[in-house]
Amino acid sequence: MNELLAEAGMAFADLDGIAFGAGPGGFTGLRLACGVAQGLAFGLDLPVLGVSTLEALAVQAIGAERVFACLDARMNEVLVRLT
Repeated sequence: MNELLAEAGMAFADLDGIAFGAGPGGFTGLRLACGVAQGLAFGLDLPVLGVSTLEALAVQAIGAERVFACLDARMNEVLVRLT
């Protein structure tokens, strides 16, 4: 993480909070991301925020009036977010 912050010209003191991908996604990966984010946030006394994967996809459609974000959930199912 130090390398990532250094590449951005930042330090831990410059952070306002810690965000993590809250899913949908694989259970183990989500738990790991949440745990790491909570640990960093606790150690740095910062707020933590879970970000929906589908909302993160949808926000990339800058200027769109309506957005249909969709992920393959396997087993002939999909995860959908309409904004």
